[in-house]
Amino acid sequence: MQTVNVGERSPYQAPLNLLLTFDRKSEAAVKGAMEASESGAIVNTLRFPGAILNQGVSSGKEDEFLNVLRVEGIQDAAERDAFYADNKYEIYRITPSEDFRVAHSDKFESFNGKMRTRWTGISESVQGAVSNAQLAFGLKELKAAVIQIY
Repeated sequence: MQTVNVGERSPYQAPLNLLLTFDRKSEAAVKGAMEASESGAIVNTLRFPGAILNQGVSSGKEDEFLNVLRVEGIQDAAERDAFYADNKYEIYRITPSEDFRVAHSDKFESFNGKMRTRWTGISESVQGAVSNAQLAFGLKELKAAVIQIY
């Protein structure tokens, strides 16, 4: 609701297409096909900096990704339960053909210093929860312990 474009529709129960991509060439090809589909959903893109990532699926040394999307704020308990009980998601991993070449210059660059603020203005913290400062300190301590042992 805060960051996904669904057009003029209400963000609740609106169709959604989300394209995760690492380069301009693949994004253009797949986005065009998605827009030509009959889903009626606007294609939203989530880009990754392909130019600095180790991509692939066969060497075992590729970077791994975890994308977490959440739905929040469904007030009606019956609608919420129905939403979670009826998973309507379809997920596809698209592998290009052998003749589809992506040049390094097509890959998205690093986003350091260029990402938008993800803060919505709505606090999501829980009273009595661990603060960011405490988490940062704990991570520093964990890193030091791992380095000392290994």
